[in-house]
Amino acid sequence: MAVDTNAFTQEEIDYLAQATLSRRIANRGDVTALDRVESGTLKYALGRAKNYGPPVQGGFRFYVKGNRGQRLQWWQGADILTFQNKQTLSDMVFDVGKGHYGYEMLYDSIERTGIRIDYNKGIREGQSDKSVLERVVNIIEQTMDDVEYDWMNDLRKRFMLDNSDQPLCFTGRDGLIGASNTTGSIGKRSRTNKMFQHQLYTGITVDNIILNVFKLIRDAQRFSGGTKIDYVSCGDEVYNLLVALMTSTAGAVGAPGMTGAIAGKLDYARAQEYAMKKGEKYSITLPQDCFAIGDMLIVNDPVYKLLKDEYPTGNWDKRIDFWNFSHFGIIPVISEMTVPHPMPYNQRLMRSSIHGEWTAWCDMPRSQGVMFLA
Repeated sequence: MAVDTNAFTQEEIDYLAQATLSRRIANRGDVTALDRVESGTLKYALGRAKNYGPPVQGGFRFYVKGNRGQRLQWWQGADILTFQNKQTLSDMVFDVGKGHYGYEMLYDSIERTGIRIDYNKGIREGQSDKSVLERVVNIIEQTMDDVEYDWMNDLRKRFMLDNSDQPLCFTGRDGLIGASNTTGSIGKRSRTNKMFQHQLYTGITVDNIILNVFKLIRDAQRFSGGTKIDYVSCGDEVYNLLVALMTSTAGAVGAPGMTGAIAGKLDYARAQEYAMKKGEKYSITLPQDCFAIGDMLIVNDPVYKLLKDEYPTGNWDKRIDFWNFSHFGIIPVISEMTVPHPMPYNQRLMRSSIHGEWTAWCDMPRSQGVMFLA
């Protein structure tokens, strides 16, 4: 390729990269992404996130306490009165995970669009032609658009998984509120103590799902300090079953025996409209497959489908999570930091990193719940 006058200095390329990569893309141009889904749960959690300041020793500590369990002593006359010294204060610790997403752009790929790059810093002065500049910005924007979706897609999966396959990652929802509530630990506290056990219902069928949903919510809110379940997310099979219960079409989804006497008791259209308004309140875009009962969102989050495809034995399509975001959340220590790197001395390319640090926490396990279909 012949060198033309539309050349950029290395400094101009670095400036373009830093300026463009440090913001979100508002206009994706004419490029249509074919393999993307919208997810609401992580965005909802981020919308409810609190600022706890920087972590200390790589994590966050939540102080908790139980009851003394001491009973009244009944006495008469000269009976000896008894005294007990009981400590109820405890703590829960949640470690921060540091994530890195690195990518690169070959300068040769930019040159093939008709733009020459001057690799010697500051070799010439002058302003590059605006139309040529726009071509470079578009290339970087499209790359960043792909990168940002990809890293957010992986982050929302990590938010839901236990992350035992990535020990340096934070512990996600399934590690804190998972398929067992009596083994392992949460916040470095053993689940053998009932105070650190969440609500777990298994073997759910079409005949008992409605009763068990309300039982789980009751049991969770009984130990929630006056707060309540405000968000429910679920996989495809659960959502199909719930919609069938509301629309009297259970036979179409494999739930024979259910009659109109227990189906069609909710205005689905109105429940969907309310859910969308609640999503607007927290400035998130919810998938269309959602509705609300009272003040509680029920969302068929596509992340369950993604997890089902990636982890077929995890029963993600049969899972329904009950969230109390007053006592469960994500802490974005660093939500997103773009770090441009200088050009290597022995290569002609641009490398950049996205850096983020997060942890998920739950300081009242009994206020959370998870349910699995049989």
